[in-house]
Order: sequence, then C-alpha cells, then structure tokens
Amino acid sequence: MLAGVCCVAVPRSVRVSPASEPLRLLALLGSVAVLGFLWLVLHAHSAAANEAPWPRVFTTAVADTDSVAVPNVADSLRADSLGALASDTTETDTTRRARLYFPAPRREGIGAPLVDRNTRPYQFDLGAYWRREVLLDSTDFRYTVTEQVAGQDVRVPVETDLPTYRDLRLRSSVTEGFRELAARRSQQRRRGGLGITIDIPGGSQSTFSTIFGKNEVDLRVNGQANIDLGFDYQTNELDQAVTGRSGSLNPDFGQELSLGITGTIGDKLRINVNYDTQNQFDFENQVSLVYEGYADDIIQRVEAGNVFLQTPSELIRGGQRLFGLRTDLQFGGLNVTAVASQQDAESDALVIEGGSQTTTFDIQPYEYENNTHFFLAYHFYNWWDRGHSNPTSRTINADLQRITGVEVWLHDNAAINGTTAGGGVGGAPGAETISYATALVDLAEPGPGNTILNAPQEGVLAGGEAYLAALGSGAPLPDSTLDQYSTQELALLRDSSSTVNLEADFGLGQGDSETRAFRKLEEGVDYTLDEYLGYVSLRRALTENEVIAVSYQYLRADGSVVTVGDFGQGSTSGSTNGDRIILKLLRGNTPTPSDASWALTMRNIYRVGGRSLQADAFELNLFYEPNGSTPQTTLP
Repeated sequence: MLAGVCCVAVPRSVRVSPASEPLRLLALLGSVAVLGFLWLVLHAHSAAANEAPWPRVFTTAVADTDSVAVPNVADSLRADSLGALASDTTETDTTRRARLYFPAPRREGIGAPLVDRNTRPYQFDLGAYWRREVLLDSTDFRYTVTEQVAGQDVRVPVETDLPTYRDLRLRSSVTEGFRELAARRSQQRRRGGLGITIDIPGGSQSTFSTIFGKNEVDLRVNGQANIDLGFDYQTNELDQAVTGRSGSLNPDFGQELSLGITGTIGDKLRINVNYDTQNQFDFENQVSLVYEGYADDIIQRVEAGNVFLQTPSELIRGGQRLFGLRTDLQFGGLNVTAVASQQDAESDALVIEGGSQTTTFDIQPYEYENNTHFFLAYHFYNWWDRGHSNPTSRTINADLQRITGVEVWLHDNAAINGTTAGGGVGGAPGAETISYATALVDLAEPGPGNTILNAPQEGVLAGGEAYLAALGSGAPLPDSTLDQYSTQELALLRDSSSTVNLEADFGLGQGDSETRAFRKLEEGVDYTLDEYLGYVSLRRALTENEVIAVSYQYLRADGSVVTVGDFGQGSTSGSTNGDRIILKLLRGNTPTPSDASWALTMRNIYRVGGRSLQADAFELNLFYEPNGSTPQTTLP
C-alpha cells in the first residue's frame, strides 16, 4: 500500500526574471520525468500482482492508552487475525529482468506489526521521522502497537494480550538468532575450510570460564587429502618359462595429506596444527598448543608441541626446535620456567669458497672420543707433546724407526661365545681367531725393583700418571728386559693347567691383568695404526665391560726387532685347556682413574666430521670462557 502527495508552493512576492526561465523549465521537465518513472514502476508491479497501482483504502486510528478498546477497525484486528497480519505475502516477478532491475516491494498489511520487521518495502531504511511504539496497559496486561509519522498514525494500531505478544517475540528472537548463525556460516564458507563455533553455556562463573576465560570455542580446519589407487602388473619371460606364471599383479597405493587447524578455546588457549606428509623433515610439521593466563594467574603460559626456550643466563643455553612441554609460572615475585622436551633439529651453516666446503663447528673440551684410541706403551704417551712440537712435521724418537706390525685382541660377547672359523667380524665372510690369553699392563714396561733413574720403585704399577710424570719424555721404549717377568714365569703363565696368583706373586692389583678369551681384530677394518707415534684407533668406542690388549713388533734405529707379547701366535681353538698367549693390556674391565692402564686411553682426539679435510685450509681457534664472562682467546 503506497500513498503519495506532491505539493508545489509558490510565494506570491517572488518575481521571476527572464534569465531564470530556462532553469525553471529544466527543473519542471526533470520533476515530470521522475514522476513518470515512478508511475511506470508502480504500474508494472500492480499489473504483475493483479491489483491497481494505487491504494483503495486509507484508514487512520488513534492509539488506546486508557484501557479502552479500539473501535471498528481495531476490534477486527485482534488476536484471531494476528496470523494474517504478521505473515508476509511477498510475490516474485515472473521475468528475470524485472526481478533484476525492478525488485518487487514487500506487501504489508494495513495494521502495525506486533514485532519489528527485518526488511522494508523497496529495501529502503526508514528515517528518524518513522516512530514505532509498543504501549503496555498494565491494568489489563494488553499491548498496543502503533506506527506514526510526524505524530500521525500511518498504520492501524493493533492490540493483543500478554501471552500472544510474548509468543510472537519469542519466535522472532529465535528467527533472528538463526539469521545471525546463517550469516556467520556464510562468512566461514567464503573464507574456506570448515569452521566450528560453539558458545559454552554457564556464564562467567562456570568452570569453563575459570579455566579458559571466554565462553566460546572457535576452530578452523583447512586441508586436502589425495589418495591414489592403482595396480602394477609385471611380466617376465624368463620367469614365465620356468614357473609357468604369466605375470604378477601388485597394488600400488599413494596418499597425501595436508591438514591445518587453527582456533581458540576461550581467550586463553590457542591451537595451531600444520601437518603435511610431503614435508621432507619431521620438524617441519608444526603442532603448537599455547595457554596464556591472565596477569594475576599463577599459570602464566603453557606450551605443548613445538616449544622454544630462551634463558637470560649464559651458563644454560636455550634451545630451538624443541618438541615437548614448557610452563611459565609466577609466585609473587618468583618466576619459574620449566621445559621437558627433545630437540628435533639444530642449526648449521654451510659456506662454499672456491669450490670447497667450509663448515664451522663448536666442540667442548670434554667432547673427546673416549675408549676409542689407545697408546701401545707409556713411552708413546710421554712422547706425544714432543712429537708435535713442530707444527709442520712430526718429530720421531731417534731410537725408533717404525712399528712394523700389531695385533689387536678384543674381549667381547663374540669372544665369550667362542666364535670360531667361518663367523667373521660382524657376520662377514671369513674366519675369526679366538684365543685364551693373559694380558699384563706392565708387560715390557718397568716393574717393581726397576733401576731406571727417577722411576718409582713400583714402576708403572705405581700408577700411570706417577710413572709418566717422573720420567717425562725420557720414558724408555718398551722392551722385554724392563718388566718383572722371567722366561720361566711367562711359560708358567702360558700353561693353563698351572695355578698362578698374579696379585701375590707379581703385585698386580685389580685392573692390572686380565685372563680371558679374546678375538683378533682385522687391521684396516676394525682399527688403524699410527706406526710412528705408537697408537691404534678403533672404528667404534668400547663399552664398559670390553677389554683390549695387543702384541706388536717395532724396529729400532740399529735395525734390531723388539717383540712385545706373543706376536703371531694366536690359535683358532678358543679352548681354555690349551696354552694361553701373553698380551700387553691397554684397557681392563670397567677401568677407574686409579688403574695403571688409565693413562693408555687417549683423551685428546676429537671428531669434527666431514671428508677430504685440507691441512692448509683448516683453521682452529681456542677460546677460554670463564663463568659469567664472554669467551676470550687468552688465558688470564
């Protein structure tokens, strides 16, 4: 229903000059054109609705505020006809062009609606001049709804009772709530992925609000999954001729998954998951749960998944790419940070200069290779510093030409089980030599009662450090004339049927000798030898219960050959009833610093990694780092 009034007032005292005639004519033509266009629009709509373009009835009424029923028209618009007044009878145009350019206005009843409308005719917003009032008659509990413009009713006032008005308001609120949810879902679909938003009931006093703050759960899930399914059919003419089978059919599956989850639970917990099966490394898959408390909470922050640790102290270094759990707590003025995690990755730098690779590494003094490198005698321990006194070349003892051969014997599980020919090292083809032996730490070394100047009377049995400190680089080369064992005593030790008390007869304490089954290692496969500085390097580090002993030969400057231990006399029987061999003990079972053999284990070799190291391109910097100070290149 549309009513229109057009009024033109011309003041009598206004004179129109000839110059303003064209302007007045243009204004008049424009007004006529606008009115004609509006008449065409209304006529087209009325023809589609089978109604006249102009309203047939226009009725006004006065609102009742004194418990007096509205006469005539208002009486006919009570609760029994509310459904017809509240319902919409919008009809759509039958042509697409008319709907696009001339949207059909919403048809409304002549009475004021009990609940406010969501849409307006022609989708125009009403101005401040339009006033809608809902008046309550408290004596009769009835509502009267009016709509006025400039103080005049433009719709018939409508009256209803309290239950009816309450039901209509409830239905309107529910409908409006669904509209808001639909708008949110539509916005989520435009952003892509799947969105979940849940309002948790309970208010600010609920347990959920106490833990997570805001009563809302908002999650966003994005990702894709690709699954490839196929079959692989293979034929082989040779296999077909032998077996008679024409071919084989095997399934071929492939799966790719990319998943991302972001969202919040309340306003304290944030979720961020980024997982992709196409990532090359595991640490690229990010899983992060972050809980942040309020300023006055004890729990300030909790991180689970990929965490980061940064400490203000230089003594404890922080870590990146950690996977685990981190908590930040505050107790008044005390702040506590705790991390339980594993390090997934570490950063490294790679520099290419002139076609070669340059790598910077950082090694602490205690990160040496332990239980891997061993001196063949105490002389080589004391000669080490003197042998490296000239950085350009090694200095060799004038009385030593070179070590001509060495046999390394290891007591491990394979030796205990008595592995014989055909086993090989690590299961490789070949034969292992298993022998029963007695290994002595002071073999070919000064023993008790020695006459060497400045040497302790107990010889090396006084403790490797004491003996080495007393002799310095003048410690003699190993020789069978230096130890305490005579030819008859060594023969007695070789006889497995004899009973010898090494502690009572020779003064050997725990860790100074070992009588066990040993297996012979292979040079170049299990170990390497430095024939001038006198040490062997194993391919792997020994465990606590493993024992290593050697026998070797070296050539003096005068051409004489010196043999230490029973070199080249091992057997393959592995029997404890046969003769034992005599070996030089380098490391006993579970050694301690008080053992004489402790100094024979080298603790000054570090592994830097890499291959094809060039001596002229190798740069070594040593830093001294006092507690709480920056590293420096000089000692105080």
